[in-house]
Amino acid sequence: MKKNKIIIILISTITLSFSSLSLKYDRNQPIHISSQSQHAIIKKNIVIFWDDVLLTQGNMKLTANKLTVNRGSKTHNQTILAEGNPATFYRLLDTGKPVNAKANSIYYDVSKEQITLIGNAQIKQLTSEVNGEKIIYYLHNEELIVKSGKGRNKRVETVLLPSQFKKQKNK
Repeated sequence: MKKNKIIIILISTITLSFSSLSLKYDRNQPIHISSQSQHAIIKKNIVIFWDDVLLTQGNMKLTANKLTVNRGSKTHNQTILAEGNPATFYRLLDTGKPVNAKANSIYYDVSKEQITLIGNAQIKQLTSEVNGEKIIYYLHNEELIVKSGKGRNKRVETVLLPSQFKKQKNK
């Protein structure tokens, strides 16, 4: 009986280690894109996808009405612009917490591991959310910079739930 418990604990530990390892290395996974149509401008290394566009890379998911991929002249120098009503982004963090985002346009610089949300930008994690005109999200270190729009009434808004702070304090 004791051996069975040890084996179960060992298998659980290995499984959890592999699942968290896969999240950290999603950026090394291939990027897959599907859509209803596409247009390739081969000489300029640009591909444009239209209608019901879905981009996946590991557990990351990006949806849009239109997606423009610029492969650049150097390896790993890809930039991706997703446009929609809204364009959406999803990622499962290494901690297992999901991040959902949306904006009028989402710019993904693959080499910098940076997502920029522009226009009615919003990021949600669990029940907390951040809203602004522009949000820069650094994927590699999970940092955000949020900027408001122009004008006196435009402000960055954040909603935090006290229950989440209590859980962290008790740990």
